[in-house]
Amino acid sequence: MNGGIISGNTANSGAGVVVNNSTFSMITGIIVGNAPYPNPAGGNYAANTGIGAALFFGPGGTPIATYGPAPDGTGTNIIASGTTEDNTIHVVNGMKTASYTVSTPTEWNTAVAAINGPGTYFINIPTGTVTIPGVDLISAPTMPPTFGNVTGIDVTISGGGTLQLNATNGSLLFIGANQSVTIVDINLQGRTDNDISLVYIDNGGTFIMNGNSSIFNNTSSTNGGGVYIGANSTFTMNGGKIYDNRANRGGGVYMGAGTFTMNGGEIYGNRATGPGADFGGGGVNVSSQGSFRMTGGIIAGNDAVTPNFIGTGTVGTALYAFGNNNATYGPNGTGTSFGSSVTGYGIDKTIHVENGIPVPNPPLW
Repeated sequence: MNGGIISGNTANSGAGVVVNNSTFSMITGIIVGNAPYPNPAGGNYAANTGIGAALFFGPGGTPIATYGPAPDGTGTNIIASGTTEDNTIHVVNGMKTASYTVSTPTEWNTAVAAINGPGTYFINIPTGTVTIPGVDLISAPTMPPTFGNVTGIDVTISGGGTLQLNATNGSLLFIGANQSVTIVDINLQGRTDNDISLVYIDNGGTFIMNGNSSIFNNTSSTNGGGVYIGANSTFTMNGGKIYDNRANRGGGVYMGAGTFTMNGGEIYGNRATGPGADFGGGGVNVSSQGSFRMTGGIIAGNDAVTPNFIGTGTVGTALYAFGNNNATYGPNGTGTSFGSSVTGYGIDKTIHVENGIPVPNPPLW
């Protein structure tokens, strides 16, 4: 199986695939959404569990059912001979992945605990709100990331539901070294009395925001109300919204020593409230060691209330950058600097960029 989906099938057993005295090699593809065959007398011939809704691996002869990069049955067994698999089987380029559907805090904890080794993982939150505790690096700086200290993981959280911070302080997502997390059509909701960024990326972590995702309603007592980007870390925003967040620097997004690439989406309704000279950036704040690259999107309707500001220009209700040429826009995110001043500069007007080109052009800022 080199690709595609096996789904929507029914059978007494092995609704997706039956392997009996034969060889099945899975390189890429998904087996999902298959089910027991209905019994005309009522119910099913067998309960869903145990009949192999996804895969029936028969004991007869010398069957082979493996996943891996080669189509010759020399990879890793999907399951043991003579057993069945009811859950989704997902393989990408010879690497088995895992999928979890989450609608309760307990199911979230189960999914997080199962991400215990390198691989690709999918967490689906289809509807409703799942309320969970965060990772509070303010009170416990040595706490591990959300998915532990496991490296080499690629986690996608999707489905249209909401992941909400409970009554404790902390980041809903703390992404650490060699970890990549993507959200697709997921809402991340914080608290107005929280003490840290809702999404915290550090030590080489990667965070990607796609679709109609949102990051909203959070307050940080430090920097980055919505998202904080730390050392050697990256945040790519391809769509969605970051709004109604508060922080000293960067009400929406703060770059401590990482890179933020904005290809689309909106950053609005955020506020920077810090008291110092470089505490601006209601929407986005770029430190002297950070990097902001913009190819598309809108930064508008943010605010910065910053006493004692001494930088060049304004406090930057939309954008504040502390340094030379570390905030740019263009077709690939580089090319034209938003401004240049070693003491920092701010932009208060709406920033709107499409395909690397300001709207209107020349820009109003």
